Amino acid sequence: MSSNYRYRNCFLLLTSTLTVMAGATIAPALPGMLSAFSSYPNAEWLVKLLVTLPALVIVLLAPLVGWVVDKSHKKLVLIISVAIYGVAGGSGFLLSESLLAIFIGRLLLGVAVAGVMVSCGALIADYFSGPERAKYMGLMAAFGSFGGVVFMGLGSVLAGFSWQLPFTIYFAALLLLPFIWLFIAEPVIAQQPAIEAKVSGVSRLPNQQADLQSPQQSLQQSPPAIKNSVLTLCCAFACIEVFALYMMPIHFPFYYSDVTNIAPIGGLPLAGIIITWMLLVMSLVSFNFAKLRRGFNYYQLQFAGLSLVALGYLFIAFKPVFSLCFFSATIAGIGLGIMRPNVVMWVMSAIPPAHRGKAMGAITSSVFIGQFISPLLTQPIVQMWGYSAVYVSVALLLFSIALVVAIGTTLVRRYTAKVGA
Repeated sequence: MSSNYRYRNCFLLLTSTLTVMAGATIAPALPGMLSAFSSYPNAEWLVKLLVTLPALVIVLLAPLVGWVVDKSHKKLVLIISVAIYGVAGGSGFLLSESLLAIFIGRLLLGVAVAGVMVSCGALIADYFSGPERAKYMGLMAAFGSFGGVVFMGLGSVLAGFSWQLPFTIYFAALLLLPFIWLFIAEPVIAQQPAIEAKVSGVSRLPNQQADLQSPQQSLQQSPPAIKNSVLTLCCAFACIEVFALYMMPIHFPFYYSDVTNIAPIGGLPLAGIIITWMLLVMSLVSFNFAKLRRGFNYYQLQFAGLSLVALGYLFIAFKPVFSLCFFSATIAGIGLGIMRPNVVMWVMSAIPPAHRGKAMGAITSSVFIGQFISPLLTQPIVQMWGYSAVYVSVALLLFSIALVVAIGTTLVRRYTAKVGA
């Protein structure tokens, strides 16, 4: 691999970390922000809304951004999105006296995140194929999780000095712009219409490995109905994965503090240490996704991921002592680390290049829908039966979905064997 390709891949992966920063970066600053804007009616609700506001925009606009990515240049969309990201995200520091200005900045940040997520995923799908694509989809998920750990920690440190300072982290995105311009090239395959690909034969980028099937074969053997069903299934799995992931940051700190009175370690709450550890495990597993992909198919990996998260949450519900929760978070982190790259790799293997932007837009919307519905569906259970009950309920739900995946896989295999015979 030439140095240009290494730089391209490196900066593309670094750019993908920006998506995690969107909400997590300012979360530690919320108490100080609430104090600054306490004179506003419904101040607490408005301040908390600032964290979720970009996600609302992403859910609504990601499919449209995906259409734009398919119809235009992916590199151009990425550059514009990163530029908006840095300016809109950092505007909270420059315009900190106006809550309305911060709201507008967060809305624009949501547009930028949608552009970054969709274009990064589509570019990686176009640059690579086969095992290389699995490797870099896993790396993208791993970088996102690592970024979450780093930016949450940095935001916490800066918020200790001033609630405005965490907004300055967004300016770091602007440093990536010259490198994106220099090293990330527009994929050739993205500029070819579908009919041209059929006539001209297999078209590959430099350093791109061949798929198991040529584009002609895959298009002939995968009619639109199958492609749409795979996309729908993967969108559902993406939503479920984030729904399960947000069980930890939303509920676990309250659950753990309710039943334990252990002093923090090094000034950090034990619940925060456990959540951070789970994200690190998730990152490491995603980092090695390509190795897992060699031995298992997408259905098997999805079944394993769902089952492991369910098992981890059952252990957490049993008794929230530090050692058991640490072990449980490890199991859940492994499962989450399998599911995230598996879903993206799965859908990209079934969707032709001309429609990958739209597919990534649908996956992106599904991710943030999962983020929204997680507290909405689980908080009533907490209020009625407590935190232990909500972890048991989600674990049973995930086990049920895993069972459906296993049964569906068996039926498909039997049908395929029967037709083949």
